[in-house]
Amino acid sequence: MKFTNNEEFENYREEHGLSINEDFDVDIEWEEARIINPENDQKVVYALIPADEVAYERAKMELTITTRYHDWHNTIADAIHDQVNGYINDDSEDEDGNPIVLDLFTQDIVEYNRQVKAYNQYGDAECINTDMTALKILDIVEKNTNQI
Repeated sequence: MKFTNNEEFENYREEHGLSINEDFDVDIEWEEARIINPENDQKVVYALIPADEVAYERAKMELTITTRYHDWHNTIADAIHDQVNGYINDDSEDEDGNPIVLDLFTQDIVEYNRQVKAYNQYGDAECINTDMTALKILDIVEKNTNQI
């Protein structure tokens, strides 16, 4: 949605109880979105943000390993994290010292990497693949979560 002036923008924001992260700009296409609260990263807020940042903001949520303290849960990072944790046994190597190859659901890896691509519009996260060991995948998913 477009606004013609700051007053129109502020009135809409206040009427709908939305927060903002950026100053008003008449040339920006704005969209309502659920985002991680900049003041408390375990909570979400509804905000007016530039439309071209919606995918990035969704990716931040999806790449977060959530806890019982988060306002949202069941992210793709949670799914990968749970699968890997269920698979890890000691050091993720077989009795001959060879790395154990994970049998993660392909669609989960594809979705995780799609979210990484969206996040990398403004951030720098790393993708995962089935050639990695369980510990390497876990390390990447946790590292990506920690930088958000």
